[in-house]
Formats: sequence, C-alpha cells, structure tokens
Amino acid sequence: MVELPPQLQKGIKETESIGLAQVTFRVRCEKIGHGESVFLSQADNPAAGNRIPLFTTAKSYPWYTTRTPLSLALPITTSSDMVTTDKDVLYRYRYAIYRAGVFRRWEKSPDGGDIEEFRHHGADAISVHQVPMRLFHAGELYTVNDVLGVTVGPPDVDHIKVRQKFSSVSSLARKNSSNSAASLYGLNASRPASSSAMSDSGGSKKKVGFAPQPAPSHRYDTCTPTKQAVHLTSSDGLIVVSAFLPVHLTRADNGEWSADWDYEALLSMQTHLRVTRVGTVKWRGWHGNVGGGASSESGVPVDERHKVEAALRPFNCVPVWVPTNLFGEMYNGFCKGVLWPILHNVASVYSSPTGVNSGNPDAQKQIEPYDSEFAEYMMDDVAQGPIHGDGGREGELWAAFTAVNRYFTDVIIQCFNEGDLIWIHGFHLMILPSFLTRRISMAKIGIFFHTPFPSSEIFRTLWCREDLLRGMLNADQVGFHLFEYARHFLTCCRRLLGLNYGMFPDSSGGHNLAIDTNGRHVSVTSIHAGVEPPVLHQVLCHRSTVERVKSIRSQFQGKVIFAAIDRMESLKGIPLKLIALERFLQRCPEWAGKIVVVQVGISAFERGDDYTKTRNEVLSMVSNINDRWPKTVQFQECAESEMRLQQRMALLKAADVVMVTTIRDGLNLIPLVRTFLICFIVGKNLQTLTLWLVILYVTRSLL
Repeated sequence: MVELPPQLQKGIKETESIGLAQVTFRVRCEKIGHGESVFLSQADNPAAGNRIPLFTTAKSYPWYTTRTPLSLALPITTSSDMVTTDKDVLYRYRYAIYRAGVFRRWEKSPDGGDIEEFRHHGADAISVHQVPMRLFHAGELYTVNDVLGVTVGPPDVDHIKVRQKFSSVSSLARKNSSNSAASLYGLNASRPASSSAMSDSGGSKKKVGFAPQPAPSHRYDTCTPTKQAVHLTSSDGLIVVSAFLPVHLTRADNGEWSADWDYEALLSMQTHLRVTRVGTVKWRGWHGNVGGGASSESGVPVDERHKVEAALRPFNCVPVWVPTNLFGEMYNGFCKGVLWPILHNVASVYSSPTGVNSGNPDAQKQIEPYDSEFAEYMMDDVAQGPIHGDGGREGELWAAFTAVNRYFTDVIIQCFNEGDLIWIHGFHLMILPSFLTRRISMAKIGIFFHTPFPSSEIFRTLWCREDLLRGMLNADQVGFHLFEYARHFLTCCRRLLGLNYGMFPDSSGGHNLAIDTNGRHVSVTSIHAGVEPPVLHQVLCHRSTVERVKSIRSQFQGKVIFAAIDRMESLKGIPLKLIALERFLQRCPEWAGKIVVVQVGISAFERGDDYTKTRNEVLSMVSNINDRWPKTVQFQECAESEMRLQQRMALLKAADVVMVTTIRDGLNLIPLVRTFLICFIVGKNLQTLTLWLVILYVTRSLL
C-alpha cells in the first residue's frame, strides 16, 4: 500500500466530502528565452513554495505542461441541508519565469507574441488568468490551455474524459501515485484493461467496468475497435483558404486602414483552434473592371499594402496580392464565365465556347505572367497554357486561373507549419491542392465545395475537366453540401479518369467513402453548414432593425407580405417566381390587392450578359403585373453593399412569406434565408401558411 504524505493524511477526514477535479495546465510560450523555465503560481497564494513547474519536450514545444494533473477542490456551500455548487468562484493563477532556478519575472503582455486575442473588450488591471470553477465537475479530467502573457478573456478548457469515481481522497491519491510515472501528462490513455477494472471499493464487492478493446494486430482483424472522434485542441493549427478574406476593409481620409469581421461570411466564425486565414481582399477594382484606360479603381495601392497587412494581422488574416487584371480574368472570365454555369448543370453547346460574357476579347491583350522564385520546382500535373481549346481566349483564361492559384500557393507555404491542416474553400481554387502537394508533400489538405457539382454528362463538356478533377484529388478530403453532389463527383472520377471508389477502412477502425487514386484514398464527405445564433440574436434585437420592421409593416398594413432577395441572374429563378405569382393571381383572383411581393434584386455585374438579360426580363414582367394588378410587386435593385445582414433580417422578419425559388444552389449566398423559413413561417396563421404552400406548389410546377 502506498503511504500518503503527512499533510494529505492529516486532511483526509476534512476533505472527504469535497469534490475534486483533475486539471492539467498547458501554456504556449513562444518568446521564452534560453535557459528559462515556467512555473504555475496561484494568484491568491503566490508563495514560492507553492509554485508548480511546467515541462516541455522537443515534440510538444512551445507548449509547457504540468507533469501530472492538479487536484482542484470544487467549492461547495451548505444551506438547509442541501449542497449546491458555487458558480461565482474563480481559480486565479499566474505564470512565473525562472532562470537558472531563480525567479526572474512574472509573465507580461509582450510574451503573447502575435497570438490573436479574440476581440475581448477591456482588460484586467492585474495580469491574472481566471477560470470559472463551474466549468469543472468532480471526478473528471480537464486541460486548460493558455498563452503566456494573454490574460484577456477566459482560457480554452478541453474536457478530456470522465474519470473513474473514487470513494475517498485516499483512493484518489493511490491512483495518482501509481500512474504518475507511467504518463508524462497524466492522461493515462494507454493503461492496461486490468487497471481500469480495479477500482477502489472500500472493502466492498469489486466493481466491474467496461475495458477498452485491444488494438487489432492486423488491419483486417475482425476485432476492430470502435471509431473514436477526432478531438482538436487550441494547439492544432488550421489554414483556411478562400478566394476572399471574411473581413471588411475601410480606408480613412488620412490614409489609415481598419478591418472588421464580415459576420455574413461563413468562414468568419470563431473557433478555439489556431486559425490563419488566407485570401484576397475586396477593394476598388478587385474584380478587374478598371476601365478602358488608367483608372484609380485598381485595388489597394502597392505603397499602402503594408498598412492593410498590419490592419489584418490582429485577425490572423494574410492577404494574397494578385494583379487586378489577372484576378479579373480568373474570377469573371474563368470562374463565373466558364465554371459557374457548368457547376450548376447549365451547358449550352451553341454559345461561345469560352462562356465569357464581356463580348469579343481583345486579341492583343496579354495576361500578366506569373513570377516566382520557386518556378523551377513547379513540376505539377496541371497542364499549362494554350493546349486547352487550341489556345486563343480559352488558353488565356486557363493561364489566368493557374497563375492565381500559384499566387495562393506561395502565401500558404509562408504561413504553413508542420502539422497544420490546410482547408480550401470554393471552386475558385480547384487546382490548388496540386501545387501544394508538390511543395509541401507532408501537408494534410481538404477542399470544400460551396456550389453544386454537375453530372458527368455536363462536366465532361469542359476542355479542362481532367486537370480540375486531378487537382481536387490531390487533396486528402473533398467535401460537399449534399450527397447528390458527392455522388456526381464520384461518377465523374469513375467515367472520366477510370478510378474506383467505395467504402475503405480507416485508421480508426471504421470505413470512409473514398476514391482509390495513385495508391492513396481520398475521402469524400457530405457536410452541412451552420449559422451563429449570437450574431442573429444581436442583429434582431438592434434598435434600427426593430424600427425598420415596423416601417415595412406599416407601409403594407393589411396585406400579406411576400419577401424575396435574389441575385440578378437566371439561376436564381426570379422570372419563374414572377410567372408563378401571375398564374396564382389568375387562378385565385380573390387575393388581388391583398398581397404584396417585395422583391430585392442584388446586382450581379460579374455575370455579364446573363445579368443584363435577366434584369431586362424582370423589369418587363414587373411592369406587366403592376399594370394588371397595381402595386402588387415592389421591385428594388441595389448593390450587395446596400443589402447587408441587418437590412435583410429586417425585411425577412417583417414578411409573412419568404420565397426562395433558386433553380440550383449549393449554399445560398443570401445567408440565413432557410433558417428564417423555419423560424418565422411556423407560428403564422393557417391562412398565410396555406397561401405559401399554394405559391410554392405553383412555382415548383413551373421548374
């Protein structure tokens, strides 16, 4: 039997009823000097004898960790013979820096380096870490993750696992002393099954528990373990890559730049992971439409780029600087002109083969060449230049597309640390995995599509189909919103590249849907996107939103309000919506004068001829409907910057019916419409709900 320390033996009777939580403290120390060590000190009892050393290894550096978990006594109060947990108690602590075993200083703010403090306002006068004790529960194991010098806001707390319950403090001490030498961090994840069954019983009958299954000796062993969920902590690095950074840039009159999160962007969601975001910035002329001659609308000036980088640094955002003309060719010409219709199952064999909407291209126009000091290492499997479509305009667009993807590659490599995950978003960067795997072969890469993926019959009409598929297959995981799109991708790989797919076993003992290519398995997943309820609640409760809702309802008092917000392009189905409305009023004339449709059209200049055609068609149909049924349709066209989240939320909340009639959509770029369909249509009166179903039925019958 293990002898307990005298101090612990003395206090056993006094602490029998106190719950204990096992907490491991970890701190990231990036700017600690050579020969310096880190100690944990309780802020309310800073005596040197009570400081606990933290350790690191070559593999875990720069993270310093307590060797074993600390047993924190959870405070309780007794009132009327009822024990309740005190939720207001904070555990306060600080980190001390020692050099050669002698105290040198306490942690300071500069020790935090460039780690982002996620927009916590205000700061403590005393630099002390605080963690609420209500986050801990007796008998469970936790890890507290800190950054040295960053004391603003609560730390990240990871709930590791539920510990075995013990009958007394003495049994807990015996358990800790027997396992402390076996595990550096006290997690004991690999202890034998026999030890888990030997719980302290205090002389009673031995308790029987469930021991973990042993690891199989062969990958095809019938005794496969249960698949374990992947647990990511704040030490895991993630590089999120997208065509545009999820931020808004503002330039003051004095030339100073500022940035703020674009809360409407899906990729702006906050997380406890160490995230670096890479992408271009939207500023004047970013789309390449800079006019016929010299124009000031040519993006961020070169001499001010360092100011923009400084403004984005607190957000952990790294900009990719691409020439505006080159980016315009890639975005408007190739992505919107060629890929966008194909990905939405639209292929016209009689239209221009390039799909460009801007008219006849200038034959003398030259794409700015890509310049990189690493050009000699780019022996990727993406075909180059004019071999596609016999050169000409198609070759120019493909050259621009590949050049922009190379610009992204250079920036990602500068931000990459070994072990980081690279998560690519959007069809604009389909061939980016090909460039990355040639230069950082150890990187784990995932790509996620926010658009639909077409059937093989449609996708094969692209002249660069095989290069795009191979570019995606160089990732380790390919994600889609729906399994329908994933199934189309699998079919394209089977029919166009001759690859096999199926359910393959993984390292966790489960099976994943994957494609077998070049001796490796590329996982294919279907993942749904979510929203941030706190942001929605804040916008809904804002005074301007409430006033705007009242204004809309008073303007159309006594009428059933239909609301629709769509981009001005044919795929969004605005003309079909108006046809459905006209047919509904013809079949149900008693509703004439009782309904009003508020249709907001977002200008989609990047769609070129499609935008112009759709706009003219919508204006003509609105005029015809209002001539027959006056003031039935209230149409308004505006830029995307004029219909932000706050304006859209007000309109959607004031409406009785929200109409979404897109022909084909991967993720609706007008965010939260589907959420409001669920939240606000339910609970309306039966008459309005029946009217909505009639409109939906008529609309679907036209599609």
